[in-house]
Amino acid sequence: MTKFLLPFCLVIGGITSVCLGQDANWDLKNYHLYNAFAFLHDRMHTDLFAAGMQTYFHPVLDIPYYLMSMQVLSGHPRILAFVMGMPYGVLIFLVFLIAANIISAFEDNKPVVYAVSAAATLFGATGSATISQTGTTFNEIPVVVLLLAGLLPIISGFKTHRDANDSTLWLAGLLFGAAAGLKLTAAIYAPAAATAIFFTAKHRRRGFMQTAFFCTGWVVAFMLVWGWWGWKLYELTGNPVFPMFNSIFHSPWIAERSGMDYRFKPDFLMQAIFYPFYWMSEGPMTVAEPEFSDPRFAIGFIGFFGLTASLWLTKRMNGASRREADQPVNAACMNPAVKFLLIFVFVGYIVWEALFSILRYAAILESLLGVIVFSLLILIARKARSRFRFAFLGTALSITIGLSVVLTSYPTWGRVEYSDQVFRFSRTVLPENSLVLFFSKPVAYCAPFISRDNPGARFVGIEIEPAAVSFRDYDLGRHIAGRIASHEGPVYVVAFQRDLEDMHDMLAEYGLSSPRQSSVPLTSNIDEDLFLYPLHKGGVPTHPYRLGRTIAFDGSSSGLEFLAGGWSRPESWGCWSDAPISSIALPLKSARDSDLLVSFSSRAFITAKHPELTVEVSANGIYLDTLLYRYPRDSQDRIRTVLIPRIAAEAKPHELELKFSFNNSTSPRALGVSDDERMLGIGLVWMKVSSAAP
Repeated sequence: MTKFLLPFCLVIGGITSVCLGQDANWDLKNYHLYNAFAFLHDRMHTDLFAAGMQTYFHPVLDIPYYLMSMQVLSGHPRILAFVMGMPYGVLIFLVFLIAANIISAFEDNKPVVYAVSAAATLFGATGSATISQTGTTFNEIPVVVLLLAGLLPIISGFKTHRDANDSTLWLAGLLFGAAAGLKLTAAIYAPAAATAIFFTAKHRRRGFMQTAFFCTGWVVAFMLVWGWWGWKLYELTGNPVFPMFNSIFHSPWIAERSGMDYRFKPDFLMQAIFYPFYWMSEGPMTVAEPEFSDPRFAIGFIGFFGLTASLWLTKRMNGASRREADQPVNAACMNPAVKFLLIFVFVGYIVWEALFSILRYAAILESLLGVIVFSLLILIARKARSRFRFAFLGTALSITIGLSVVLTSYPTWGRVEYSDQVFRFSRTVLPENSLVLFFSKPVAYCAPFISRDNPGARFVGIEIEPAAVSFRDYDLGRHIAGRIASHEGPVYVVAFQRDLEDMHDMLAEYGLSSPRQSSVPLTSNIDEDLFLYPLHKGGVPTHPYRLGRTIAFDGSSSGLEFLAGGWSRPESWGCWSDAPISSIALPLKSARDSDLLVSFSSRAFITAKHPELTVEVSANGIYLDTLLYRYPRDSQDRIRTVLIPRIAAEAKPHELELKFSFNNSTSPRALGVSDDERMLGIGLVWMKVSSAAP
C-alpha cells in the first residue's frame, strides 16, 4: 500500500498548493527572498540590516525557492507552486504512517485501522497551522517533515521491539537537530522528544542512555547545520544565534534582550490553561496576526485528557479485577508508542505556549491531533456492543471532521493570482555606487531586482525600531548611521507612499532630506507599488548657506538641517558625533573662486584614561588637516580654524561637505564613566565658514 501512497500524497500536496494560489506572504517580501539572494551573492558585509532583524536568519531553506523562482521556474509559477506543495504531501504520508502505528494499538481490524488513520490524517493535516502554510516560504512544512520523520521510526520501533532502538534514537536526534539547525524555532520540540523517550524506557537507567543517544544525535546535526552560520553571526555580531537570546550572549549590536516575540502569549492563568478554546471562533489576535478560527486544538485538548484518563482508568480496573480485558484496549494501555506520543504532544504544547504561542510553529502538534482524538473514539467504540461499534465509530468520525470543517476559517497569509512570471518587477537604472535604503516593511524582496540592473548597489535598512529588539543606541544603530554618513555616492530610499510622514522623521535622524518630487515607481505583481526616492545628504534648506553665518547645533537651532550623518541627538549646548565618520553638508549658492576658512567651537570626549583624540578633517573628499584633542584642555569648548583650499571648494561648486574622521573614539561605558554606549568623538557647538580673502 505504501508503495503507491507516497506518490499519491505528493500529488495531493502539489495540487493543494496550486489551488491555494501563488505565495506572496509578508515574510517572503521581507526576508525569505532577500536572505537567499544575500547568501548566494555574499552580501553579508556589503549590505546591512536590509531585511531588519530577519536579515540574520538561516538562509538555506530559502535557497531552493529563490533558485526556482528567479531562474529555473521563473516563467512557470504554477509548476513552482506544485513543487513547493510537495513537502505537504510528505507530511500527509508521514502522519498517516504514524496514525496507523498508533491506532493499530487500539484496533486489530486492518481496514478499520486504515480508514481511521486516513480520517485522523485528514483532521490534522487540514488544520489552520498546516494547510494554510502549504506551498509558502514560511518553511514550516519542510521542518515539520523532518520532525515527523524523526518520530516515525521511534513509534514504529515500539510496535516491533517494545523498546526504542539506540540507532533509531540517534537517527531521530539527527533529524530533530537538523530541523532546529535550519529553523531555530523547531528546537522547542527536542525537549518534548527527549522527555517522551526517557519516560517510555523500560527503566530509569535505560531511559538515561536512550535520551543521551537522542541528544547526542541532536547536537551533532545542529552543529553541522547551524554551526557554520552561527560562526558567521558570532564573527559579525558576537552572538551565534543573533538576534535571539541576546540577554545571554550580549552582542553589542543590540540591547541585551531575548529578542522573542511575546505578542501572542496568553495574558492570564486561566487563558493559558484553556488557550485552545480562545481561537475556536474568529476574533482579536490570539496566536496569529490574521483573524481565523479553528476548533482542532480545542477538540485535541478534550481528546488528549480523555484518552489519557481512559487509558489510566482501564489499566487500573484491569489490574484490580485481575482478569483479561479487551485485548486491543489492554494492549493500548501498555503500548509505549501511545505513551510516547501523548508525552511528546503534551510537553511540546507546554513549551510552545511558554516560549512562542505562535500558531505557525505548532504545525507538528496540529498534524498529530487527529491521531489522539480518533484513538479516543476507537477506545470508546470498543466498549459499545459489537453490532453498533462500527456505526458509532463512523458517526463519531463524521461529526468530528464535520465540526472541524464547518468551524474553521483559515488565516490569509498573503497569496496572489498567477501571472505569466513568478515575479514581474519594474526595471530601473541607478547611478554607479548607489546606496539604497529600505524604510517600509516588507520591501527587501526588491533588492534582487534592483541589483539585477545595478550590481554595484548596496542596501541598508533604516526601519523604525521594533519593540522586541532595541538597536538605535547600540552598535547596529551606529553601524547604520556610519554606513550612510561615509557613503560617497547617490542615496535613495524605498518606501510605500503611506509611510512618507514617518519616513521624513527617520531620514532627518540620518541627516538626509525629505524625498524629492521625482520619485520612481517600483511595480510588482505581488504587492502594491513601491516608490524609489532620491535623497540629499544634509537636507535641502530653504536658503543656501550664506558665508559668514554662524550655525548653532543645539536642539532649538535650524542649523541641524546641515548635519549629514554620524551625529547624535542634539543637546542644549550642541551635539556629539557618534560614528566613525561624521559629516556636515552646506549647500552653496554659487561656486567659490577663493580659499575658505571653517571655524568651529568644539569639545572632545577625553578623560585621564583616554587623554587624546585624533580627528582628520576633509572637505569635498580632499584632506585638510589632522586635529589633536588633549586632556584636560580640550575637554572644554575651544575654537579651531581650518583652511579649505580653493581646489576643495571647486570639487563640488554648489556644496561644501565637511567630514570628521575619528581614529580612536570611545564610549563612556568603555571608560567606566556611565552606561552610555555611544562612540563619542567631538561635541560640536557652532560652526562658521567664511572667505579667506582679505
